[in-house]
Amino acid sequence: MRTFPDLRMRQLTQDAGRAQGLLDQSQHREARELFTEVRARARKLGLDSAYLDWGVAVCSDYLGELEMAFDSIRESVAKDPFNPAAQHSFEIIAGHIRAALVDAGRAADDASTPRLYQLLLAAGEADVSCHVAMARYLAHAGKADEAMRLLDAVTLLAPASRDAWLQKAALARALGNESLAAECEGQAAALATADVPFGIPAPRGAAC
Repeated sequence: MRTFPDLRMRQLTQDAGRAQGLLDQSQHREARELFTEVRARARKLGLDSAYLDWGVAVCSDYLGELEMAFDSIRESVAKDPFNPAAQHSFEIIAGHIRAALVDAGRAADDASTPRLYQLLLAAGEADVSCHVAMARYLAHAGKADEAMRLLDAVTLLAPASRDAWLQKAALARALGNESLAAECEGQAAALATADVPFGIPAPRGAAC
């Protein structure tokens, strides 16, 4: 290891190495605490490290704290967009957030839904399923107009999304618009039998 003449730098590198060792041993909470501490000390000295941001992000992801993980990995990638490890971790963490948003067991009123959605949206990482999940949250929160505007946009730009049509049908029916609900259910039924790329075929004879 290089010998740093500045003892403060030597201590920082040693502590960063200890944090990495804790991460390698799956001691994620302890590793994050040390990565966070080293990062704070480094910043006070005018050093802003993409690696330390990465360490905080990975530990937070392992701990299931997705908002902190995403904030930190975005900082890491912004400082060093050519680091393949950071790019890989960014993809993994963004994928975990998308999976959390569309989880079938997710409560309709989960307060983290709009925050997670906005994180993805700001980074250009929100996909069709995320938009549908956000529309579901808005509808449950009594913001039917916002939910419908979002679903209008999704069904316009991604008309192959059966989930979007079904969510729009449910919202239309809740609003008393039976004709729109029937139209949306018809679109969903057509998609159930269509050869949609990356779609799961419905069982023969099954209703949507």
